[in-house]
Amino acid sequence: MQQPPRTTAAERVAAHDFAAAVRPAIHESELGERPTMPASKRSISGVLAITLGSLLASGLVAAPAYADTPTMCADTSSQNGRIAGCMVATRAQDWINDGVTYSTSSTHDGYRTDCSGYVSWALNLSQPGLVSGAMYEANGFVDVAKDSLQQGDILTNPSAGSAGHVVLFDHWTDSTHTSYWGFENTGGGNVGYHTIPYPYWSGAGTFYPQHYTNLATGTPPAPTVAAQGAANSGTVTLTASDTDPTVSTMTFYVDGTVIGSTTSSPFSLSWNTTAYPNGTHQVTAVATNARGNSPASASAAYVVNNVQASATALGSKSSDGTFATYFRGTDNNLWSVSDDTNGAWRNFDFTTAVPGTPAATGKPVGEKLPDGTFAAFYRGTDGNLWSVSDDSSGAWHSFNFTGATGAPAVVGNPVGQKLSDGTFAVFYQGTDGDLWSVSDDTSGAWHKFDFTTAVPGTPKPSGDVVGEKLADGTFAAFFRGTDGNLWSVSDDASGAWHSFNFTGATGAPAVVGNPVGQKLSDGTFAVFYQGSDGDLWSVSDDTSGAWHKFDFTTAVPGTPKPSGDVVGEKLADGTFATFFRGTDGNLWSVSDDASGAWHSFNFTGATGAPAVVGDPVGQKLADGTFATFYQGSDGDLWSVSDDTSGAWHKFDFTTAVPGTPKMGS
Repeated sequence: MQQPPRTTAAERVAAHDFAAAVRPAIHESELGERPTMPASKRSISGVLAITLGSLLASGLVAAPAYADTPTMCADTSSQNGRIAGCMVATRAQDWINDGVTYSTSSTHDGYRTDCSGYVSWALNLSQPGLVSGAMYEANGFVDVAKDSLQQGDILTNPSAGSAGHVVLFDHWTDSTHTSYWGFENTGGGNVGYHTIPYPYWSGAGTFYPQHYTNLATGTPPAPTVAAQGAANSGTVTLTASDTDPTVSTMTFYVDGTVIGSTTSSPFSLSWNTTAYPNGTHQVTAVATNARGNSPASASAAYVVNNVQASATALGSKSSDGTFATYFRGTDNNLWSVSDDTNGAWRNFDFTTAVPGTPAATGKPVGEKLPDGTFAAFYRGTDGNLWSVSDDSSGAWHSFNFTGATGAPAVVGNPVGQKLSDGTFAVFYQGTDGDLWSVSDDTSGAWHKFDFTTAVPGTPKPSGDVVGEKLADGTFAAFFRGTDGNLWSVSDDASGAWHSFNFTGATGAPAVVGNPVGQKLSDGTFAVFYQGSDGDLWSVSDDTSGAWHKFDFTTAVPGTPKPSGDVVGEKLADGTFATFFRGTDGNLWSVSDDASGAWHSFNFTGATGAPAVVGDPVGQKLADGTFATFYQGSDGDLWSVSDDTSGAWHKFDFTTAVPGTPKMGS
């Protein structure tokens, strides 16, 4: 059906204000569910409408300077559900736009086209709508003080029959609160929006201000960020909830910095925690609603605990699914092979990236950081500890750690790490037999430190050492002492240094080869090694301070003993994973899951990848998948990994990019 011509907002406002001037003469016949209007007064109303329309069309009468329009927003409400005042106004305006006229016997959009049917439509109540008497202290309507009225509240005369009437409150005309802008449908014609004296014109009966309890409050509520357990690693999902139905955007912040926004409820966003240092981070959310209000949530503390396995690995798999490997080639240069998120593979010669950087001896280590930069650490042919790394601009740098600080030269294979704040920390056995570290701070100052002498009576290391600098600035180093026991030297937040004999404290067997260890963000330790009985052992404590020893080899009967050094890690969820070359030459792991069940797995046997030469490394990611790296019996650098579907893959990094050298022996 063709819609009637629609007037402009200015014409509607002017018409209502002009009519208001004579309303005392006609208001009584416009009230009630079934109003009647004498012919003489219908004539007055018709003359007013015709006269005012002609004046507006001729331009002789302009819309008053105090003309106003309601604040409206997209209607996302559901019937009898939560609704915002701006949505009520939007629905009320819909009938004005549709030119709905008063009738007690007709319907529009399923609602009666009388005064209470119009208000029922605007508030999205049940069809065909309540009557005005049912909107007084019943059916979700409660008393509200005059000065607390807000957009979407009502003023109702609950009298029975034609004596009753109801109007929608929009907002006050000024600070005196003597009149307001409102929506109503009266017997005088169409639905409309105009100024009304509070509570209504005199002689129309008693009107009561009422608040619909499903109407959203004027001050929008703050969102709530869901808590997320004690420890988080990898990519986690942040969620926030809000009871304001007009929220259109939820923006998430970590430590005061925006990480992203979402416009879909329920509001959630993925957060890659590997781009942040281990420790506590504050997560907040800001909700933006249809009126442009942006209340912020209270902060929720998220503890990040990502195991930095890449600091002691010749390869690693990042949370984005990419791989990066590091090795000394047969040319004695330090090489990497890695891919990016597009699936493109590249090889890179770190040694030649900065001319004058010496060739490598022994086993280098490296890591790919969340920002896409690389850092590799090795003992140079000059005996010094070197790194080659790039920065976010793509520039490459080499650095002689021992030469810069006067620390002793390196014995064996060092380990190092580049932290998220751009600082470095490297650990090694010096030519004096002590355990040393060289590190810088955010001011650019370099420091050397002798862990062995930090606590008198701590034995010197025997073999390679491992160490790490944590997000809180503390250090922890692990090694096999000259007494054959597994030791650590670490400091705490107060600056006090401590040495600890892990095997002596628990009665676990002495160490063969080189152990690995880690200090977690909750202050606990976990160390892994091959025992003098040939088994793979761990010693760890929990947050209560109790120490535990565990024999991984016997956890799953039939698992072979390790041959050579082992690696292992304790994950943020409390589970363990260990990796080693078995006496059968294959690459094995022993790990548990959240249920406490233990599993052993033959990586090379499962995929037909070549047998292992030397000591492999491996990691278990936050999504439960595994990635392992090793030198194959063909001299190439291999990995075996699975994906979230459970499929296993073997990959030859050496042949991924033609021209990449084999691994040096």
